[in-house]
Amino acid sequence: MPTTLGGPGYLVLMPVVTMGYALFQAANATAVMTSSRSDQRGVIAGVLTLARNVGLITGASLMGTIFARVRHCVRHRPVSG
Repeated sequence: MPTTLGGPGYLVLMPVVTMGYALFQAANATAVMTSSRSDQRGVIAGVLTLARNVGLITGASLMGTIFARVRHCVRHRPVSG
C-alpha cells in the first residue's frame, strides 16, 4: 500500500482485504474438507487450523518487524539539502 494514502487509505483497503481473506478461507476449507474421507476429517480440521494459526502468527510477526524497520528508517533519514 502506498504511504501517500495514509490512515484513510488503510481504513478503506482493510475491509476489501478482509472480505477476500474470508471468501478464500471458506472456499478453501470447504474444498479440503469435502475431498477428505469422513474418518480423517477431525485430523484434517486440526491441520487446517494449525496452518491458519501458524500463518497468522508468522504474518503478524513479519508485519511488526517490517513496520518497526520502516519506522526506524524514516525517523533516521538523512536530511537532504
